[in-house]
Amino acid sequence: MGTYYCLLNSVDVSVKVVKGSTKVTNSLAQESDSCSMIIRDPVNAIREGQSLQIYIDSTADMRFNGVITSVSEKPMSGFAWKEYNISAQGYSKVLEYQRVANVYTNKTCAFIINDIITNYVAAAWAITQTNVKTGPIMEEVSFNYFTPGDCIRKLCDLTGYYWYVDEDKDLHFFDSETNIAPFEIKDNAEFLFSQFSCKPDFSQVRNKVTVEGGKFLSSPISDTFLGDDVTTTFELTYLASNLTITENAVSKTIGIENISDPATVDYIMNYWNKTIRRTAGALPTGTTTIATYSYFVKVIVQSEDVDAQTACAALEGGDGVHEYRFIDTTIQSLPEAEKTADAEIRKHAYPVVEGSFQTYEDGFRAGQLLTINLSNFNFNGTYQIQEVQATSIGSGLFLYQISFSKKAVRVEDILTKIIKRMDATTEDSAEGINIIKSIETELEIDTVITVETRNVTINPYTWGSHVDEGTWDFAQWN
Repeated sequence: MGTYYCLLNSVDVSVKVVKGSTKVTNSLAQESDSCSMIIRDPVNAIREGQSLQIYIDSTADMRFNGVITSVSEKPMSGFAWKEYNISAQGYSKVLEYQRVANVYTNKTCAFIINDIITNYVAAAWAITQTNVKTGPIMEEVSFNYFTPGDCIRKLCDLTGYYWYVDEDKDLHFFDSETNIAPFEIKDNAEFLFSQFSCKPDFSQVRNKVTVEGGKFLSSPISDTFLGDDVTTTFELTYLASNLTITENAVSKTIGIENISDPATVDYIMNYWNKTIRRTAGALPTGTTTIATYSYFVKVIVQSEDVDAQTACAALEGGDGVHEYRFIDTTIQSLPEAEKTADAEIRKHAYPVVEGSFQTYEDGFRAGQLLTINLSNFNFNGTYQIQEVQATSIGSGLFLYQISFSKKAVRVEDILTKIIKRMDATTEDSAEGINIIKSIETELEIDTVITVETRNVTINPYTWGSHVDEGTWDFAQWN
């Protein structure tokens, strides 16, 4: 039998918590940990924003630490008591308050996370990073007004890592293979469990993935035109940006169709028609014009896992190909698109095997690896715990509902693919990320404004001839 402590704004309210009403959910890398409970209190008003901590046995064993996000209340015993139905979220919630607009090149994940926490999460929240692993080096990753939490989720998607903020407000960023569950599920297991179930799910299989992103500016290319004493207008191959033109290696000036005066420039460009026109007339024979420019390229890559396709074909027939199209216009470089495609393959190439069980044994945490080795069982192997839901049953005891799923491909395998393929960065991939800063401005007003004042000591106002006659939306009947 244990002792249950519940602290509301640092005040112990344990005896006021309705038995069996406390539920704590620990989820992996998607949402904040959450907590719900019912408190009956005749005196104190419970409101959003108050802190909430839950301990077992002692105030050194914290199970939840967060902030109340919603409260509903109802009167009891003729309004002598109030019953509060409370919902709270863990401190990863504070990583959703600000926005990150930045591009990082050739930085480790730990460097990126530290920069984001330092600059985009208020220091008053005291989020630490003791358990942030270094992670792989990201050649390039961009965040276009993402929340800090979404930035870390994106790093997780690209690397196969996982994250959460623990009860001590310490940020964890880790490879799941270093976090092992305290017990295994096996014949003659060392702990008691029940309601065990496990099943395969083919609905999310993706073993051939096309990623479509935004656009980036290409490296410069050149179109060459030879004079023939006849042609004055030349068609470019692409819509041109950063255009320069030379005639026999001599630079020429360029104007814009319907904007520039042709008499003041050597060439007029029509962007949408992809043409340049020589204002002096036909290009003479023997003269070579070279137009050099860049153009915007659609980010699109494709990745597939042939081994996974073969495995699926053996299970369900056909060619085993499960194709998926992923669209995200915030992806603005080929390396980032390649990593995204590989990450989708890594997560979804094989059928997911999902399961759950119940236990009274604590120590399980989302992100841990759980080994299953049972006789006459078709799905033995290593699984990852996705969610731990704890429901109080009184006397400091909890019933834990553990949900897990199969991790099909090792993180190292996908990182090897990424490293081999990341060889085409572009300095213009940050195009479209605009940093907006506030500007302090002094405004002088010469106009004199007359303000009419009224005596507000008489309340309510009355209708009729009176110095304080009624005003619409303010007066009351008397």
